[in-house]
Amino acid sequence: MLDIGFLELMLIGIVALLVLGP
Repeated sequence: MLDIGFLELMLIGIVALLVLGP
């Protein structure tokens, strides 16, 4: 279940890039 934490961090990073990108 440790993958969930890492996956969540990746999701937050992707969202951050999408928000800061444009």
